[in-house]
Amino acid sequence: MNCSILAIGTELLLGSLENTNASFIAGRLAENGIDSFLQVTVGDNEKMIHRALEFCLSSSDAVIITGGLGSTEDDVTKSALSSFFHRELVLDREIESHLEERFAGIDRTVYQRIKKQAYILEGSRIIQPMGTAPGLILEEGDKLIICLPGVPGEMRFMMEKSVLPLLVSRGKGSQDVIISRFLRIVGLSEPAIETAIMDIVKAQQNPTLAMLPGLGEVQIRLTARARGREEAQELLGTVEKQIRERLGNKIFGIDEEDPEKVVGDMCRKRGLSLSAAESCTGGLFSSRITSVPGSSDYFRGSVVSYSNESKKKILGVRSSFLRSFGAVSKEVAEEMAKGARNLFATDIAVSCTGIAGPKGGTEEKPVGLVFLGLCSDSMLVSERTRYYGSRKDIQYRATQSMLDLIRRFLLGEQLGGRGN
Repeated sequence: MNCSILAIGTELLLGSLENTNASFIAGRLAENGIDSFLQVTVGDNEKMIHRALEFCLSSSDAVIITGGLGSTEDDVTKSALSSFFHRELVLDREIESHLEERFAGIDRTVYQRIKKQAYILEGSRIIQPMGTAPGLILEEGDKLIICLPGVPGEMRFMMEKSVLPLLVSRGKGSQDVIISRFLRIVGLSEPAIETAIMDIVKAQQNPTLAMLPGLGEVQIRLTARARGREEAQELLGTVEKQIRERLGNKIFGIDEEDPEKVVGDMCRKRGLSLSAAESCTGGLFSSRITSVPGSSDYFRGSVVSYSNESKKKILGVRSSFLRSFGAVSKEVAEEMAKGARNLFATDIAVSCTGIAGPKGGTEEKPVGLVFLGLCSDSMLVSERTRYYGSRKDIQYRATQSMLDLIRRFLLGEQLGGRGN
Protein backbone atom coordinates (compact mmCIF):
# COMPACT_ATOMS: atom_id res chain seq x y z
CA MET A 1 0.00 0.00 0.00
CA ASN A 2 1.12 3.52 -0.77
CA CYS A 3 -0.01 6.29 1.55
CA SER A 4 0.75 10.01 1.27
CA ILE A 5 0.73 12.54 4.09
CA LEU A 6 -0.73 16.01 3.63
CA ALA A 7 0.02 18.53 6.38
CA ILE A 8 -2.04 21.73 6.33
CA GLY A 9 -1.10 24.92 8.14
CA THR A 10 0.47 28.23 7.15
CA GLU A 11 2.47 28.16 10.38
CA LEU A 12 4.32 25.12 9.03
CA LEU A 13 5.34 26.98 5.88
CA LEU A 14 6.48 30.00 7.88
CA GLY A 15 8.71 27.81 10.03
CA SER A 16 7.04 28.95 13.23
CA LEU A 17 5.94 25.40 13.99
CA GLU A 18 7.86 22.19 13.36
CA ASN A 19 6.01 19.55 11.37
CA THR A 20 6.30 16.73 13.90
CA ASN A 21 2.94 15.27 12.85
CA ALA A 22 4.22 14.11 9.46
CA SER A 23 7.24 12.37 10.95
CA PHE A 24 5.10 10.62 13.58
CA ILE A 25 2.54 9.43 11.01
CA ALA A 26 5.28 8.24 8.63
CA GLY A 27 6.99 6.33 11.41
CA ARG A 28 3.83 4.55 12.52
CA LEU A 29 2.90 3.70 8.94
CA ALA A 30 6.35 2.21 8.38
CA GLU A 31 6.08 0.09 11.51
CA ASN A 32 2.89 -1.37 10.09
CA GLY A 33 4.37 -2.10 6.66
CA ILE A 34 2.65 0.78 4.85
CA ASP A 35 4.82 2.64 2.36
CA SER A 36 4.86 6.43 2.55
CA PHE A 37 6.72 7.91 -0.41
CA LEU A 38 5.12 11.35 -0.45
CA GLN A 39 4.71 14.16 2.07
CA VAL A 40 3.21 17.51 1.12
CA THR A 41 2.80 20.66 3.22
CA VAL A 42 0.49 23.51 2.21
CA GLY A 43 -0.90 26.60 3.91
CA ASP A 44 -4.49 27.31 4.91
CA ASN A 45 -5.54 28.06 1.34
CA GLU A 46 -8.33 26.15 -0.40
CA LYS A 47 -6.82 26.35 -3.90
CA MET A 48 -3.48 25.03 -2.69
CA ILE A 49 -5.22 22.26 -0.73
CA HIS A 50 -7.04 21.26 -3.93
CA ARG A 51 -3.77 21.08 -5.87
CA ALA A 52 -2.11 19.08 -3.11
CA LEU A 53 -5.04 16.66 -3.00
CA GLU A 54 -4.88 16.09 -6.76
CA PHE A 55 -1.19 15.33 -6.51
CA CYS A 56 -1.51 13.02 -3.50
CA LEU A 57 -4.50 11.10 -4.84
CA SER A 58 -2.80 10.57 -8.22
CA SER A 59 0.20 9.01 -6.46
CA SER A 60 -1.29 7.16 -3.49
CA ASP A 61 -3.90 4.66 -2.40
CA ALA A 62 -4.68 6.68 0.72
CA VAL A 63 -4.10 10.22 1.96
CA ILE A 64 -3.76 11.11 5.62
CA ILE A 65 -4.46 14.80 6.19
CA THR A 66 -3.52 16.58 9.40
CA GLY A 67 -4.43 20.13 10.38
CA GLY A 68 -7.13 22.70 9.78
CA LEU A 69 -10.07 21.00 11.52
CA GLY A 70 -10.46 23.57 14.29
CA SER A 71 -12.94 26.38 14.83
CA THR A 72 -11.05 29.47 13.66
CA GLU A 73 -11.41 31.29 10.34
CA ASP A 74 -8.16 29.87 8.98
CA ASP A 75 -9.27 26.26 9.59
CA VAL A 76 -10.39 25.59 6.01
CA THR A 77 -9.64 21.90 5.54
CA LYS A 78 -13.25 20.68 5.65
CA SER A 79 -14.53 23.42 3.34
CA ALA A 80 -11.71 22.64 0.90
CA LEU A 81 -12.60 18.94 0.96
CA SER A 82 -16.28 19.82 0.53
CA SER A 83 -15.66 21.79 -2.65
CA PHE A 84 -13.06 19.33 -3.98
CA PHE A 85 -15.23 16.21 -3.58
CA HIS A 86 -18.55 18.05 -4.15
CA ARG A 87 -19.94 16.91 -0.82
CA GLU A 88 -22.00 19.09 1.47
CA LEU A 89 -21.00 19.90 5.04
CA VAL A 90 -23.77 18.60 7.29
CA LEU A 91 -24.40 19.01 11.01
CA ASP A 92 -23.69 15.91 13.08
CA ARG A 93 -26.08 15.91 16.06
CA GLU A 94 -23.91 13.65 18.20
CA ILE A 95 -20.90 15.96 17.93
CA GLU A 96 -23.15 18.98 18.46
CA SER A 97 -24.48 17.45 21.67
CA HIS A 98 -20.94 16.71 22.84
CA LEU A 99 -19.88 20.32 22.23
CA GLU A 100 -22.97 21.75 23.94
CA GLU A 101 -22.30 19.65 27.01
CA ARG A 102 -18.60 20.53 27.10
CA PHE A 103 -19.11 24.26 26.59
CA ALA A 104 -22.29 24.76 28.61
CA GLY A 105 -22.51 28.34 29.85
CA ILE A 106 -20.02 29.76 27.36
CA ASP A 107 -20.86 32.94 25.46
CA ARG A 108 -23.18 31.95 22.57
CA THR A 109 -21.26 34.02 20.03
CA VAL A 110 -18.09 32.14 20.91
CA TYR A 111 -19.96 28.83 20.88
CA GLN A 112 -21.21 29.40 17.33
CA ARG A 113 -17.60 29.43 16.21
CA ILE A 114 -16.82 26.26 18.14
CA LYS A 115 -19.93 24.62 16.65
CA LYS A 116 -18.12 24.70 13.31
CA GLN A 117 -16.44 21.49 14.41
CA ALA A 118 -19.81 19.66 14.47
CA TYR A 119 -20.09 19.88 10.66
CA ILE A 120 -18.75 16.93 8.72
CA LEU A 121 -18.54 15.95 5.07
CA GLU A 122 -21.62 14.20 3.76
CA GLY A 123 -21.00 10.45 3.61
CA SER A 124 -17.93 10.54 5.85
CA ARG A 125 -17.41 8.60 9.06
CA ILE A 126 -16.33 10.15 12.35
CA ILE A 127 -13.18 9.36 14.29
CA GLN A 128 -14.03 10.08 17.92
CA PRO A 129 -11.94 12.97 19.25
CA MET A 130 -9.77 13.30 22.32
CA GLY A 131 -10.42 17.05 22.24
CA THR A 132 -13.22 18.82 20.39
CA ALA A 133 -12.32 18.34 16.71
CA PRO A 134 -13.36 14.91 15.36
CA GLY A 135 -11.41 13.17 12.65
CA LEU A 136 -13.05 12.07 9.41
CA ILE A 137 -12.81 9.03 7.14
CA LEU A 138 -13.89 9.52 3.55
CA GLU A 139 -13.93 7.01 0.69
CA GLU A 140 -13.84 8.29 -2.87
CA GLY A 141 -13.82 5.45 -5.38
CA ASP A 142 -10.91 3.20 -4.45
CA LYS A 143 -9.16 6.00 -2.54
CA LEU A 144 -9.21 6.47 1.22
CA ILE A 145 -8.97 9.95 2.74
CA ILE A 146 -8.38 10.29 6.48
CA CYS A 147 -8.54 13.72 8.17
CA LEU A 148 -6.94 14.26 11.56
CA PRO A 149 -6.54 17.37 13.75
CA GLY A 150 -3.25 19.25 13.75
CA VAL A 151 -2.91 19.25 17.54
CA PRO A 152 -0.19 16.57 18.04
CA GLY A 153 -1.74 14.89 21.08
CA GLU A 154 -5.17 14.65 19.44
CA MET A 155 -3.71 13.43 16.14
CA ARG A 156 -1.62 10.71 17.84
CA PHE A 157 -4.59 9.52 19.88
CA MET A 158 -6.71 9.05 16.75
CA MET A 159 -3.84 7.54 14.78
CA GLU A 160 -3.19 4.90 17.41
CA LYS A 161 -6.75 4.13 18.43
CA SER A 162 -8.60 4.34 15.11
CA VAL A 163 -6.52 4.87 11.98
CA LEU A 164 -3.89 2.15 12.27
CA PRO A 165 -6.41 -0.53 13.35
CA LEU A 166 -8.62 0.50 10.41
CA LEU A 167 -5.81 0.22 7.87
CA VAL A 168 -4.67 -3.14 9.21
CA SER A 169 -8.20 -4.60 9.44
CA ARG A 170 -8.97 -3.57 5.85
CA GLY A 171 -5.81 -5.22 4.63
CA LYS A 172 -4.27 -1.87 3.78
CA GLY A 173 -1.12 -2.86 5.63
CA SER A 174 1.15 -5.70 4.51
CA GLN A 175 2.55 -8.37 6.76
CA ASP A 176 5.89 -6.61 6.55
CA VAL A 177 7.16 -4.22 9.17
CA ILE A 178 9.70 -1.47 8.67
CA ILE A 179 11.82 -0.64 11.72
CA SER A 180 14.57 1.93 12.12
CA ARG A 181 17.32 2.12 14.70
CA PHE A 182 19.54 5.16 15.24
CA LEU A 183 23.15 4.77 16.35
CA ARG A 184 24.29 8.02 17.97
CA ILE A 185 27.94 9.02 17.66
CA VAL A 186 29.99 11.81 19.15
CA GLY A 187 33.63 12.70 18.56
CA LEU A 188 33.78 11.67 14.89
CA SER A 189 32.89 13.68 11.79
CA GLU A 190 30.53 12.36 9.13
CA PRO A 191 33.39 11.79 6.60
CA ALA A 192 35.42 9.93 9.23
CA ILE A 193 32.47 7.68 10.04
CA GLU A 194 31.76 7.03 6.38
CA THR A 195 35.40 6.11 5.77
CA ALA A 196 35.35 3.66 8.67
CA ILE A 197 32.24 1.83 7.46
CA MET A 198 32.41 2.46 3.70
CA ASP A 199 32.31 -1.24 2.78
CA ILE A 200 29.19 -1.71 4.93
CA VAL A 201 27.56 1.30 3.27
CA LYS A 202 28.33 0.00 -0.22
CA ALA A 203 27.00 -3.46 0.60
CA GLN A 204 23.71 -2.21 2.08
CA GLN A 205 20.49 -3.78 0.89
CA ASN A 206 18.37 -4.67 3.88
CA PRO A 207 18.92 -2.99 6.31
CA THR A 208 19.71 0.27 4.54
CA LEU A 209 21.98 2.91 6.08
CA ALA A 210 21.82 6.69 6.13
CA MET A 211 24.09 9.25 7.79
CA LEU A 212 22.30 12.06 9.66
CA PRO A 213 24.62 14.83 10.88
CA GLY A 214 23.29 16.86 13.81
CA LEU A 215 24.42 19.42 16.33
CA GLY A 216 27.36 17.90 18.19
CA GLU A 217 26.69 14.37 17.00
CA VAL A 218 26.12 12.18 13.94
CA GLN A 219 23.44 9.51 13.73
CA ILE A 220 23.50 6.40 11.58
CA ARG A 221 19.99 5.32 10.72
CA LEU A 222 19.54 1.60 10.07
CA THR A 223 16.22 0.62 8.49
CA ALA A 224 15.12 -3.00 8.06
CA ARG A 225 12.07 -4.46 6.36
CA ALA A 226 10.92 -7.97 7.32
CA ARG A 227 7.90 -10.19 7.80
CA GLY A 228 7.83 -9.52 11.50
CA ARG A 229 9.33 -7.32 14.20
CA GLU A 230 11.61 -10.06 15.53
CA GLU A 231 13.12 -10.74 12.10
CA ALA A 232 13.62 -7.01 11.49
CA GLN A 233 15.34 -6.61 14.85
CA GLU A 234 17.70 -9.48 13.99
CA LEU A 235 18.63 -7.81 10.72
CA LEU A 236 19.30 -4.54 12.51
CA GLY A 237 21.34 -6.28 15.19
CA THR A 238 23.64 -7.95 12.65
CA VAL A 239 24.57 -4.68 10.95
CA GLU A 240 24.79 -2.78 14.24
CA LYS A 241 27.34 -5.31 15.47
CA GLN A 242 29.47 -4.75 12.35
CA ILE A 243 29.38 -0.98 12.84
CA ARG A 244 30.20 -1.21 16.53
CA GLU A 245 33.26 -3.30 15.69
CA ARG A 246 34.52 -0.31 13.65
CA LEU A 247 33.41 2.63 15.79
CA GLY A 248 33.52 1.14 19.29
CA ASN A 249 32.81 3.55 22.13
CA LYS A 250 32.25 6.46 19.74
CA ILE A 251 28.67 5.16 19.70
CA PHE A 252 27.25 6.57 22.92
CA GLY A 253 23.66 5.42 22.55
CA ILE A 254 20.77 4.32 20.34
CA ASP A 255 17.44 5.90 19.46
CA GLU A 256 16.29 8.16 22.33
CA GLU A 257 19.36 7.64 24.53
CA ASP A 258 20.57 11.22 24.94
CA PRO A 259 24.10 11.70 26.33
CA GLU A 260 22.76 13.25 29.55
CA LYS A 261 20.77 10.08 30.21
CA VAL A 262 23.67 7.81 29.28
CA VAL A 263 26.06 9.67 31.60
CA GLY A 264 23.46 9.76 34.37
CA ASP A 265 22.86 6.02 34.14
CA MET A 266 26.61 5.37 34.27
CA CYS A 267 27.03 7.55 37.37
CA ARG A 268 24.07 5.91 39.11
CA LYS A 269 25.26 2.37 38.39
CA ARG A 270 28.72 3.18 39.74
CA GLY A 271 27.40 5.11 42.72
CA LEU A 272 29.33 8.23 41.70
CA SER A 273 28.39 11.86 42.37
CA LEU A 274 28.84 14.66 39.85
CA SER A 275 29.19 18.46 39.91
CA ALA A 276 30.07 21.13 37.37
CA ALA A 277 31.57 24.58 36.85
CA GLU A 278 30.40 26.43 33.75
CA SER A 279 31.46 29.68 32.17
CA CYS A 280 30.66 30.07 28.45
CA THR A 281 27.78 27.56 28.59
CA GLY A 282 25.95 29.63 31.21
CA GLY A 283 24.24 26.72 32.99
CA LEU A 284 23.19 24.76 29.89
CA PHE A 285 25.14 21.68 31.00
CA SER A 286 23.35 21.67 34.37
CA SER A 287 20.01 22.15 32.65
CA ARG A 288 20.62 19.12 30.44
CA ILE A 289 21.78 16.95 33.33
CA THR A 290 18.77 17.85 35.49
CA SER A 291 16.31 17.29 32.63
CA VAL A 292 16.72 13.56 33.33
CA PRO A 293 14.29 12.24 35.98
CA GLY A 294 16.13 11.01 39.04
CA SER A 295 19.26 13.08 38.38
CA SER A 296 19.31 14.09 42.05
CA ASP A 297 20.68 10.59 42.69
CA TYR A 298 24.08 11.66 41.36
CA PHE A 299 24.14 15.39 40.50
CA ARG A 300 25.01 17.59 43.46
CA GLY A 301 25.11 21.05 41.91
CA SER A 302 26.98 23.52 39.73
CA VAL A 303 28.48 26.98 39.62
CA VAL A 304 28.01 29.36 36.69
CA SER A 305 31.24 31.29 37.17
CA TYR A 306 30.85 33.70 34.29
CA SER A 307 33.12 36.41 35.64
CA ASN A 308 36.75 36.17 36.71
CA GLU A 309 35.73 37.35 40.16
CA SER A 310 33.32 34.45 40.61
CA LYS A 311 35.95 32.03 39.38
CA LYS A 312 38.29 33.27 42.10
CA LYS A 313 35.85 33.72 44.99
CA ILE A 314 33.64 30.67 44.52
CA LEU A 315 35.91 28.15 42.81
CA GLY A 316 39.27 29.25 44.14
CA VAL A 317 40.87 29.81 40.74
CA ARG A 318 44.22 31.47 41.36
CA SER A 319 44.55 35.11 40.30
CA SER A 320 47.98 34.35 38.90
CA PHE A 321 46.46 31.79 36.52
CA LEU A 322 43.90 34.27 35.27
CA ARG A 323 46.60 36.89 34.71
CA SER A 324 49.13 34.57 33.11
CA PHE A 325 46.92 32.27 31.05
CA GLY A 326 43.59 34.06 30.80
CA ALA A 327 40.12 32.82 31.69
CA VAL A 328 39.99 30.75 28.49
CA SER A 329 42.83 28.31 29.10
CA LYS A 330 43.47 24.73 30.09
CA GLU A 331 44.93 25.86 33.41
CA VAL A 332 41.75 27.72 34.39
CA ALA A 333 39.53 24.88 33.15
CA GLU A 334 41.39 22.48 35.43
CA GLU A 335 41.19 24.88 38.39
CA MET A 336 37.46 25.29 37.83
CA ALA A 337 36.90 21.53 37.81
CA LYS A 338 39.01 21.11 40.94
CA GLY A 339 37.15 23.95 42.68
CA ALA A 340 33.72 22.49 41.83
CA ARG A 341 34.74 19.06 43.10
CA ASN A 342 35.94 20.55 46.39
CA LEU A 343 32.91 22.81 46.75
CA PHE A 344 30.33 20.06 46.25
CA ALA A 345 32.43 17.16 47.60
CA THR A 346 31.73 14.98 44.55
CA ASP A 347 33.52 12.07 42.97
CA ILE A 348 33.73 13.82 39.61
CA ALA A 349 33.54 17.43 38.49
CA VAL A 350 33.56 18.79 34.95
CA SER A 351 34.18 22.34 33.76
CA CYS A 352 33.99 24.47 30.66
CA THR A 353 35.44 27.88 29.73
CA GLY A 354 35.53 29.40 26.27
CA ILE A 355 34.52 32.10 23.80
CA ALA A 356 30.98 31.55 22.52
CA GLY A 357 30.95 34.69 20.36
CA PRO A 358 29.96 36.24 18.15
CA LYS A 359 32.51 38.76 19.50
CA GLY A 360 35.41 38.51 21.90
CA GLY A 361 37.77 36.36 19.86
CA THR A 362 41.37 37.13 18.96
CA GLU A 363 43.86 35.59 16.57
CA GLU A 364 45.36 33.63 19.45
CA LYS A 365 42.02 32.74 21.01
CA PRO A 366 39.32 32.77 18.31
CA VAL A 367 35.57 32.53 18.73
CA GLY A 368 34.61 28.93 19.38
CA LEU A 369 37.73 28.07 21.37
CA VAL A 370 36.72 26.03 24.42
CA PHE A 371 38.64 24.30 27.19
CA LEU A 372 37.09 21.46 29.17
CA GLY A 373 38.28 20.21 32.53
CA LEU A 374 37.65 17.10 34.58
CA CYS A 375 38.70 16.35 38.14
CA SER A 376 38.43 13.11 40.12
CA ASP A 377 40.37 11.60 43.01
CA SER A 378 42.85 10.15 40.52
CA MET A 379 42.88 12.65 37.68
CA LEU A 380 42.98 16.32 36.78
CA VAL A 381 42.86 16.75 33.03
CA SER A 382 41.83 19.26 30.37
CA GLU A 383 41.01 19.18 26.68
CA ARG A 384 41.08 21.92 24.09
CA THR A 385 38.67 22.08 21.19
CA ARG A 386 37.08 24.56 18.83
CA TYR A 387 33.52 24.74 17.58
CA TYR A 388 31.84 26.62 14.76
CA GLY A 389 28.38 28.04 14.32
CA SER A 390 26.18 30.48 16.21
CA ARG A 391 26.59 31.33 19.88
CA LYS A 392 23.88 28.81 20.77
CA ASP A 393 25.50 26.17 18.57
CA ILE A 394 28.86 26.63 20.28
CA GLN A 395 27.29 26.48 23.75
CA TYR A 396 25.38 23.30 22.92
CA ARG A 397 28.40 21.62 21.32
CA ALA A 398 30.44 22.45 24.41
CA THR A 399 27.91 20.75 26.70
CA GLN A 400 27.89 17.76 24.35
CA SER A 401 31.66 17.50 24.76
CA MET A 402 31.41 17.89 28.55
CA LEU A 403 29.03 14.95 28.69
CA ASP A 404 31.23 12.92 26.40
CA LEU A 405 34.30 13.74 28.49
CA ILE A 406 32.59 12.28 31.56
CA ARG A 407 31.45 9.24 29.57
CA ARG A 408 34.96 8.55 28.26
CA PHE A 409 36.39 8.95 31.75
CA LEU A 410 33.92 6.43 33.14
CA LEU A 411 34.80 4.03 30.32
CA GLY A 412 38.46 4.29 31.29
CA GLU A 413 39.60 5.91 28.05
CA GLN A 414 42.73 8.03 27.84
CA LEU A 415 41.85 11.72 28.17
CA GLY A 416 43.54 15.01 27.42
CA GLY A 417 44.60 17.05 24.45
CA ARG A 418 42.15 16.55 21.55
CA GLY A 419 42.18 18.70 18.46
CA ASN A 420 42.03 22.42 17.76
